[in-house]
Amino acid sequence: MSSLKAVNALREDLLNYQRQFFKDALAESSKDAVKALIFGSSKDKAWAYHLAEIIARHEIAPYKSTSRQTFNEKAFETESGFIVPMNQPQYRLIKGMFEKRTQFQDSLFYDISSWTLSLASGVDFEELKTIPPLGEKITEMKMPAGKLLFELCKFFCKVSKDNIRACAFNAEQRFLHDPVTIKPSILAGSFYHGIFTAHIIGGNGQS
Repeated sequence: MSSLKAVNALREDLLNYQRQFFKDALAESSKDAVKALIFGSSKDKAWAYHLAEIIARHEIAPYKSTSRQTFNEKAFETESGFIVPMNQPQYRLIKGMFEKRTQFQDSLFYDISSWTLSLASGVDFEELKTIPPLGEKITEMKMPAGKLLFELCKFFCKVSKDNIRACAFNAEQRFLHDPVTIKPSILAGSFYHGIFTAHIIGGNGQS
């Protein structure tokens, strides 16, 4: 109760502090040499999607790229690449999420100090000195749709490591047998660890 009374009594001070906090953040972003971030994954669109989903949840605006971009020999496709301008009210949060901190002023720190979302998500990532042409501002996140690569009695499915269990469960419910690939292979495209093959089995047990 005492906390609520204090918040009510200091409401104007707190609101002014919050307003000034975001104004100062925008001013800091204008002085930062890094003007935008770009991330994506040509190997698995779902990885980049989930990272974009996290930052959008924190009121950070990700944008689609207008064209295929290449930085430091890393290619970012329009379908799986996202651009995050730094001149946003949540500039400080963006820095905290993506910075690669290797040195600390104090010898004591929490393990969270070493978390970098781009590395944890397994996506390609680059800091940009200029803001590239921005495409559509993403206001509604949509999971990338999968597709059947070729028609055979046995077919391969490219599934994100984050969605493999759900996909395998749904496959099992539809009378599919799904052994997991334990090493990369090439068949009508490149397949990496975790890809599973689905052998179609009818309701009467016939392939």
